[in-house]
Amino acid sequence: NVDAYHNEAIISIYPKENRVLKEFLFYYLPAVDYSKLQDKAIKGNTLNTSKLIKIPIPLPPLEEQKAIADILSTVQNAIEKTEKVINATKQLKKSMMKHLFTYGAVAVDEIDKVKLKESEIGLIPEHWEVVKLGDIFEVKQGKQLSSKESKEGKTLKPFLRTSNILWNRIDVSNLSYMPFSDKEFEVLKLCKGDILVCEGGDVGRTAVWEGQLEECAYQNHLHRLRPKENNIVNYFFSYWMEYAISLRGLYISIANKTTIPNLSSQRLKSFPIPLPPLDEQQKIANILTTIDQKIQAEEKKKQALQNLFKTLLQQLMTGKIRVKKTKT
Repeated sequence: NVDAYHNEAIISIYPKENRVLKEFLFYYLPAVDYSKLQDKAIKGNTLNTSKLIKIPIPLPPLEEQKAIADILSTVQNAIEKTEKVINATKQLKKSMMKHLFTYGAVAVDEIDKVKLKESEIGLIPEHWEVVKLGDIFEVKQGKQLSSKESKEGKTLKPFLRTSNILWNRIDVSNLSYMPFSDKEFEVLKLCKGDILVCEGGDVGRTAVWEGQLEECAYQNHLHRLRPKENNIVNYFFSYWMEYAISLRGLYISIANKTTIPNLSSQRLKSFPIPLPPLDEQQKIANILTTIDQKIQAEEKKKQALQNLFKTLLQQLMTGKIRVKKTKT
């Protein structure tokens, strides 16, 4: 809502009165396929005015144009509101992780009662231990995929790649398969509760296997962690890794940056990690899981709204759905 100027790389469009509403054009023009209208140039493809003015535009009555724009605007506003909720909840999660991994599972107004101590991973509650990852976990890398491998006497089985591992969750919608002998699969088969850590890709990214499939293994670019004893909660560790790597940069030198970033088993085993009492680990994991569930629910809502917007845009702009004048 201010006077502005632009350079030659931008085209201004001024709708003619009583023909088309700018709000209608605002939603219609981004849906146009411009790929065949572009000119190739040294600095990239361009779209000149002479071609732009020849784009055919459907023109329903002005009242219907306004109704269409109002409908699409309502959905777009809902998407933007959902994005704000997602961003606010993600910020809450960051703040909660900092609080929980510094003071433990205590209320914010009680942190002055928590005795802290300095450690190699920073300030932590005095009653927490710090241990080496290799002291409490068995670490096992997966199988390397090879096109030259003989398939004789082997069975194709699904396996996880680094792309399937997201922070604290696993996406099994796009799995690959490779041959395993019975002996190989017995060793590398995932069990519910197993922790997976990326050796390559987004180094250190961690998630917990929830038994989404009856049978599944994992590739060599993933480490599988299994507790040696019942002294650590898997999701507590997974959230710790997210906090330590994504927010703190605590293990900043974990990857070999000279070639392709990677995390060896030995380096992983050397990580110092916090070890609170089990009940406190579970409380911390529960709090952060609840926040993650809120984020995931809002992301699903956003995706549903985006799909609705695309459908409505296509249906409304082609006249497959006709709308009447909106009430003011």
